[in-house]
Amino acid sequence: MYALSLYSHPFFLISTSFAYTTHSLSLISHLSLSSCEFLLRPELLRHGSHVFSHIQWPCTHFSLSLKSYNTTVSDTHHLFDKKTEPDQVLLSFFQNNSFGIKHTKYTLCTVLNSCSKLLNLPLGLQLHTQIVKLGHKENLFLSSALLDLYSKCGFMAMAESVFYTMKEHDEVSWTSIIAGCSQNGRGQEALELFIEMVKEDIKPNSFTFASVINACTGLSALDQGTQIHVHVIKIGIESNNFIAASLIDMYAKFGDMGRAKILFETSIQSDIVMYTSMITGYSQNLQCQEALKLFLDMQNEGMGCSKFTFASLLNSCGSLAAMEQGIQIHSLIIKNGFDSNVFVATSLNDMYAKCGCIDEARKAFDDSRERNSFLWSAMIMGYAQNGHGTEGLKLFEEMVGRGFKPDHVCFIGVLTACNHGGFLDKGEYYFNSMKDKYGLAPKLDHYACMVDLYGRTGHLKMANDLIDEMPLKPNSVMLSSLLGACKVHGDVELGKQVADKLFEMEPNSLAAHVTLVGIYAKAGLWEEVAKVRRLMRESGVRRRTGCSWIEVGKRMHAFVANDRAHPFSLEIYEVLDYLSLDMREAMHNVI
Repeated sequence: MYALSLYSHPFFLISTSFAYTTHSLSLISHLSLSSCEFLLRPELLRHGSHVFSHIQWPCTHFSLSLKSYNTTVSDTHHLFDKKTEPDQVLLSFFQNNSFGIKHTKYTLCTVLNSCSKLLNLPLGLQLHTQIVKLGHKENLFLSSALLDLYSKCGFMAMAESVFYTMKEHDEVSWTSIIAGCSQNGRGQEALELFIEMVKEDIKPNSFTFASVINACTGLSALDQGTQIHVHVIKIGIESNNFIAASLIDMYAKFGDMGRAKILFETSIQSDIVMYTSMITGYSQNLQCQEALKLFLDMQNEGMGCSKFTFASLLNSCGSLAAMEQGIQIHSLIIKNGFDSNVFVATSLNDMYAKCGCIDEARKAFDDSRERNSFLWSAMIMGYAQNGHGTEGLKLFEEMVGRGFKPDHVCFIGVLTACNHGGFLDKGEYYFNSMKDKYGLAPKLDHYACMVDLYGRTGHLKMANDLIDEMPLKPNSVMLSSLLGACKVHGDVELGKQVADKLFEMEPNSLAAHVTLVGIYAKAGLWEEVAKVRRLMRESGVRRRTGCSWIEVGKRMHAFVANDRAHPFSLEIYEVLDYLSLDMREAMHNVI
């Protein structure tokens, strides 16, 4: 967002064409030194881009320039040591700069790397200006550092410009551009660049392979990802944790937790990234108990947790409605100092909302020091799912009033709030405003929300017309929603039409058959009921065994009908028999 605000200023128009000019970059060099030093105060550094984008242009009070004089590496090496924090590196850089110190290529490269870690694009742009002025633009290491900066900041036009104007490329520059494409939703380009890199006889490193694997994941290209895996095995670097974690993530995204588990268990040494990848995979594939078990193993190994670990654990607790475990993880989050992180706060909000504790969800929302569109959307969805549609819509209006632009995810929450509240007029208004006011084309989920809303309010024809007129192909969830509405409102004819469409998509769909039976039974059409049941028997459609779970003694216990697998099943059935007798006696006394 800051890049957009930066370049929207009339005095700060930088060419985003394939080839940029030195003149375009020189515009950046007129930022005052005092502004830069203010920008680099520790408490403001991570918000520097926001401050930078509000500086009035052109600023001619000071000119940031690197005055030439030689200094030895020994005098400044301690300031730019690899162990130095990136914000301290930048502070030291500008302090030295204020004294007129000429910085070496090594120093410039180190500072650029710090800008990359902090995603500080404006300061990186200034350094690019100085590199060009000092005649270092053809330096391989500086060019690679610039390439890495622009890629990580999502400024791919400039990244490509730097890459294709370099006279030579090494594995670092190739990896930076491939990683940039992969991280910025350009997976196909990442794969093509990787092939070109191999043809140039440049040996990929572990980061290259990880980026290409991530590109395959983003493209849902399992075949290509598997080929990369085979290549990794052939050259003997499968045990590299960075690559293994990327492979685990890829297989987990494709739902193949078997392969992911094999990779995890055969790794030489599992670290926090490996554990987090597995926990996230289990959580995404709704194997939430496995995620929590692995977390306990992780704790027993004495490993810490990252914000991503906690987010996945909270998602698992929310899916299981495991409130007690969620509270315990919340306490660990506070203990580890992640409670102020907006990413973790969003997961906390979602977990409490799924557990039905909307007040605790709101507290997590209110306590967050920073709020982004994801946190707002999570709170709106929490209100909607817990039957507080009015509060969800009020929060949406407050979000817009504070300058946040809603995205597709946010509108799903808004339409869900309208759905659960039965607000048809408001639902139609917000649905139409997506395109008319915010320039967002509704996706399938938004159409599904509207179909469900029309169905709940009894407007079945409008729901069916919307399905017929929408530019997207309906899925089984949308049709099932309409079929359920037909059962509720007793529309046999439309119900039969919708059921036929569902049978074409999913011939063995149990839900569709059962719902259609319900429609016919409600209308008293017993012959049709018999036909559907006969069709179910002939097709082998059977009811799936239902599963319930309960939390006892900080453990989750799952059960199915007539389950005998539990180690205490005999004792459980004895208690059940006693309860059955008590209920019969109670019923007898009432009668």
